[in-house]
Amino acid sequence: MGALADEPATQASTRFIEEPLLFGGGDAAQGMLVGIETVPAGRTAAPFGVVVVVGGPQTRVGSHRQFVLLARGLAERGIVSLRFDYA
Repeated sequence: MGALADEPATQASTRFIEEPLLFGGGDAAQGMLVGIETVPAGRTAAPFGVVVVVGGPQTRVGSHRQFVLLARGLAERGIVSLRFDYA
């Protein structure tokens, strides 16, 4: 099985909490999408959030790391984010 099988379902630190979410893709061909919600740990979130949509079939290495760092940086500033790939 892939690397996700070895990872915990929820990633937490003293600064943020990350949790996977499943949701519909909007059309029959898309099916279910997997997103990662990143929320601030131990503090009240801002009254707004950021959705990061990555388009197209891409691998999960390389450029995707920038979105992980972005989401975690936002959470450290009190901003919730959701990131996902839209194939």
